[in-house]
Amino acid sequence: MTWILLAPIGVALFVFILITKRSAVNSEQKTLPALIGNSAAKLEIRRKNYFFTTTENAFYRQLMGALHGQPYVVLSKVRLLDLFVPIKGENYIVSKNKIAQKHVDFVILEMPSGKVLVALELDGSSHDSERQQVKDSEKDAMFQLAGLPLIRCKPSEKPDLVALKSLIEPYLGFVKKPVNA
Repeated sequence: MTWILLAPIGVALFVFILITKRSAVNSEQKTLPALIGNSAAKLEIRRKNYFFTTTENAFYRQLMGALHGQPYVVLSKVRLLDLFVPIKGENYIVSKNKIAQKHVDFVILEMPSGKVLVALELDGSSHDSERQQVKDSEKDAMFQLAGLPLIRCKPSEKPDLVALKSLIEPYLGFVKKPVNA
């Protein structure tokens, strides 16, 4: 008789715990309290499963293959503010704001100096819109003004290693391996 009375209570308690735990997990994954300035706000974020898109990953692997054995490092998703320095003066704030929220897909550095040699931008279908083409033109102008080469590439699932190497070679000065090696 006691069992009949306690069974529904046990089931209700189990369901309550399950629902409470599930909502706690969901809320932890979707919203985190954050302080922004002086006001409290909810920051809604989640972790990305993969850093690169499929196309970016294929391009990155080919780029690494093209640079194999050479004294270079590839960085990805680099902010323009990490590549360019706004010049102090009348237009400092405007210049800084223009580059602060922009990035380039890949940058090749010479090592061990860390010198930035060339940047690469993948121009997929998202670059076909008129609005994006205006942004691309602005980015091209920024790179030209700063004197840093920017190579625009049409992405593919399987980029051609030879073609990619010939695109970047003029900016890198590959170390020539001896014929006998």
